[in-house]
Amino acid sequence: MKEITKKGRLKITILVSVILVIFIVISLIGWFQEKKVQPSNNIRGFIESTHTALVDSTTLIKAINLSGAYLSGILLDNGKFVYTTNLDPDVIVKPGYNILRHAGAIYALCMYHTLTGDPEALSTARKAGRFLTAETLRPVEWRQDLLGVWSLPAIVHNNTPPELKLGGTGLGLVALCSLKKLDRGTVSLDTLKKMGNFILYMQKKNGGFYSKYYPGKQGRDDSWTSLYYPGEAILGLLMLYELDPQKQWLEAASRGINYLYEIRKGSEEVEADHWSLLASERLLQNLEKRANPEEVNNIITHAMTVCRSIINARATFPKGSDYYGCLTPDGRTTPTSTRMEGLLSAITFIPLNDTVAIEFILNTVNDGMEFLLNAQVREGPHAGALTQGFIPAAEISSGIFSNHDNRIQEIRIDYVQHALSAWIQYYNLFYRIG
Repeated sequence: MKEITKKGRLKITILVSVILVIFIVISLIGWFQEKKVQPSNNIRGFIESTHTALVDSTTLIKAINLSGAYLSGILLDNGKFVYTTNLDPDVIVKPGYNILRHAGAIYALCMYHTLTGDPEALSTARKAGRFLTAETLRPVEWRQDLLGVWSLPAIVHNNTPPELKLGGTGLGLVALCSLKKLDRGTVSLDTLKKMGNFILYMQKKNGGFYSKYYPGKQGRDDSWTSLYYPGEAILGLLMLYELDPQKQWLEAASRGINYLYEIRKGSEEVEADHWSLLASERLLQNLEKRANPEEVNNIITHAMTVCRSIINARATFPKGSDYYGCLTPDGRTTPTSTRMEGLLSAITFIPLNDTVAIEFILNTVNDGMEFLLNAQVREGPHAGALTQGFIPAAEISSGIFSNHDNRIQEIRIDYVQHALSAWIQYYNLFYRIG
């Protein structure tokens, strides 16, 4: 009986071992299946295998250098940029300034310096960053642990009361984190953390955000919401996390993207939210091993919903048209630039086995890049700039414009910034070595 008992125990041990092995194998198979949706940057391999034609790299780097030099050249002695100008010198430009776009220009200049090493770009970004911190960064009333980027009447040139915009602090954080990565002494980590604290203060329990803060009793306000502010704030938190890897920054960013996923889930058409796509790329890079498959899938699903909406809504112009590649029917440059930024981020993490989606995005991006390159002013005092709408080179050189809408000839810092950022993303993704 003892011998039988021993054999029985041995059989039970073997059976348990087999069950454990089977369980481990099943788990590993499941894990590998889930890993297929993890971010993949092997887009270059996909392009080689499909023989996809790319925008010429020499043309691209010339455009990048022109626009980078343009942004450096329009910085004023006080640290502000020439915010708006016009190709037509007879047009009177009204005073105005947007500190969010000021921060966006710093972000683009840091990208440009990282790519080229241009010292003038870094010097310009530093000076613009000093203006941002000295003139707009203030505590939030009684909370000394909260710092925000204020839109102040003296700076924005209007009579509205001082206010804090979520997007202003979000992009301010993006700009200053970009600067700190290039020059550690530019801004203190404590300052950046206090800006991050303000974004956390503006986040709701469901992951959404209040758009504005007004001093006094009104405080946080969501009576008006911005499409772009949440993505800008989330991107800022993620860039802060890379400098200060504390879990509250990453968790708040993750909840922010998940909120966008939940409110857009199941929709066929959603907003062209490029900032959320930029933030999603960085979020996936930082989640690493702590991410669960459902979270990763939600991020990717949301991104693909945004990309699908961008592509489905794109304008259709015949090949050979000046507007071919423009994504909106009005011929404006910046909506195409911003959508390019978003699509270029998404293409780094959309699963490469979804070949239809990848090919649609690649074709859209390549056509959009060509449109933007053709829209850039290449000669004269505004070389490197982009106008609000496409203008033929012959009209730019002659100064005689067929379109009587003066705003078509308008140049603004964000028109240049977004095109420059998109071109740099494209170059880094497809051409940069190392």
